[in-house]
Amino acid sequence: MDWEMIGAIGQAVSALALVVVIVQLRMSAVESLRSIRTSRWDDLRQGRMQQAQSEWLNGVVVKAMRAYGAQSPYEVELVRRGLTEEEACAFNAWMHSWWFSDTQNIELIDKLTNAERATFDAIIRGQFRSGFRSHYLEMNRDILNPDTVRYIENLMAQPSSTVS
Repeated sequence: MDWEMIGAIGQAVSALALVVVIVQLRMSAVESLRSIRTSRWDDLRQGRMQQAQSEWLNGVVVKAMRAYGAQSPYEVELVRRGLTEEEACAFNAWMHSWWFSDTQNIELIDKLTNAERATFDAIIRGQFRSGFRSHYLEMNRDILNPDTVRYIENLMAQPSSTVS
């Protein structure tokens, strides 16, 4: 084997190593983005769940909303149906926390096994078929994640199937 052949092999190995590094960098960037999105949804959900569970914090939020006339149409509807302003605000925060969870799950839906996805879809169908989750979606559609809304609407338009 001559030195030119050895040099050519070295160049080929270097090129292959460069391709591997580029692929690893791309995979790392995708994973970093996924991690950032997950953290964002977790933080949003945790904040809204804390409000829903803390009587003090929820009371402060209600006072501030009264001061600025910022009650949402959904909360107004809940009060009309018999909840107090504090209960409506806490319930709305709780509903938002679940919406954030649904959004996060839907963003990662392709990572689920077929059985996990079938179970998730069955639960979503049941929750959005009627009642307060369905009403929440209708009244808040303009502020909700459009990809999540579209997924749920497409899911609801499909015939139900049983989970095996």
